[in-house]
Amino acid sequence: MITVRLLLTALLLALISCETTYYQIYEAKSLENVSQDQDGFVFEDENCIIHYDLWSEGGDAGFSIYNKTDQTLYLDKFNTHFVINGVAKDYYLDRVFTNNETVAINSLFYNISNESSVSTSYKEKSIIAVPSKTRRKISEYNINNLFFRECELEKYPSSRKVRTESYTEKNTPFTFENRISYFFDKDEEFHEIKNSFFVSSVTNYPSKDIISNEQMEECGETQFGTVEVNTKQSPHKFYVTYTRK
Repeated sequence: MITVRLLLTALLLALISCETTYYQIYEAKSLENVSQDQDGFVFEDENCIIHYDLWSEGGDAGFSIYNKTDQTLYLDKFNTHFVINGVAKDYYLDRVFTNNETVAINSLFYNISNESSVSTSYKEKSIIAVPSKTRRKISEYNINNLFFRECELEKYPSSRKVRTESYTEKNTPFTFENRISYFFDKDEEFHEIKNSFFVSSVTNYPSKDIISNEQMEECGETQFGTVEVNTKQSPHKFYVTYTRK
């Protein structure tokens, strides 16, 4: 019985070790009023700066909003939406969140020490205050979490067969946008913003082609150990990982 278990364990380890990881890398471009720099996509009006950094598994569709003014800006999540391929999704979901905290209880008089768990519930806010000269990060949705089958691309390419499929705004498989609404306390006028994007290219890579181990550094000094780095990382891109056994 032990021998059989050992054989099954060895077989399982062999199967796991034979898995090859691949990355499907998506690159996006902006439309209309959104500019692009080395740090990501940027929209700016007279009141705020909105910044996008897509790089994450599935693509972070969220944004940070910086209040340029001397008064409090109010982001209206109830009227702020993420839209993917024409389907609108709400940023305000009317949720209740719970925080669980462990509180230490000490008493010298009774010579006891104990810990107690305390739960605090709070409701999601539909209006988010952004104080003057500060920023808020709003993140809720991914752009695409699943492998996208592009017939012109090999799903499991070798290094020699890696190629990129490019798209225009008209034939892209993914268009996405944020429709953002904000206002100020002094008036009831709503400011509405639409930031639009589309996937401009897709490439499938074996992980060995784009993942490198780099020496860790801190304050300019080399540290012991290495860290995995994706050489294709960019705030204008995102990725989906998948495996082959």
